[in-house]
Amino acid sequence: MVHKYSEELPWASISNYLLKTGNEREPKAFINKSIENIYELVPFEQARIFFLNVNGNIQDVCQIGADKQWTDAYLDYYSKVENGKYSVLKIKDNIADYKKNFDVGIKDWTSHYEDEFLKDYIKPQGISYSAGFTLHANDDFVRCVFALDRVGRCSFNKTEIGIMKAVYPHLENLFRNMHVMLSVHNENKVEELEGILSKREREIARLICEGLSPGQISDRFFISVSTIYRHIANIHLKLKVSSRQELILKLIRYGISPEI
Repeated sequence: MVHKYSEELPWASISNYLLKTGNEREPKAFINKSIENIYELVPFEQARIFFLNVNGNIQDVCQIGADKQWTDAYLDYYSKVENGKYSVLKIKDNIADYKKNFDVGIKDWTSHYEDEFLKDYIKPQGISYSAGFTLHANDDFVRCVFALDRVGRCSFNKTEIGIMKAVYPHLENLFRNMHVMLSVHNENKVEELEGILSKREREIARLICEGLSPGQISDRFFISVSTIYRHIANIHLKLKVSSRQELILKLIRYGISPEI
């Protein structure tokens, strides 16, 4: 799709923003810098950035100007009420909805009908308008959701919306490319791990990384717990670790990470 942008946008500032942001090569650092730098172009009172895994579960949150207690309240309660009506992603039964490109959206809370979310969450924070957009990894799944909030009666104007729509596809491409590079890196690291651990040891290592206990792993493979412990001891020896925590960190370095 070809986008038509206004010549009235501050293109020099937009270019400078993309240059500063594009210098980052690690996804989370890139996201943090992109949201910090965009404030100069699109001011906001508070922002939350949600990091998701492939299953759509929130793994981490970065916030600027927002109160942690409200973020915790959202994660613990409001994101789950009414079948996820106010979740960062309204995931439907059809997985295509989950992969949909949401572009940039503006929410006017001043015209929203009075419900629990508005009365007990939005209004107490003074939020009047929110701007949001999502970024996808190279697998097309949403991995990051931006929410920029305005407090007071000032909405996002035409120029600010134009700026967000102009930078969005560039941020999306940068974010996707980072995940491509990470995927290649992880594939290489996994191949390296294959030269260190046996197939069974790698399987057990993955399950440990996913949080399974030796007893659960024993049930999974129909072998004794003592055999599982022997495999774990061999894994510890080969990877030069001495605890479960060290093992998980080492596995992550080799490209094996749990899907939370």
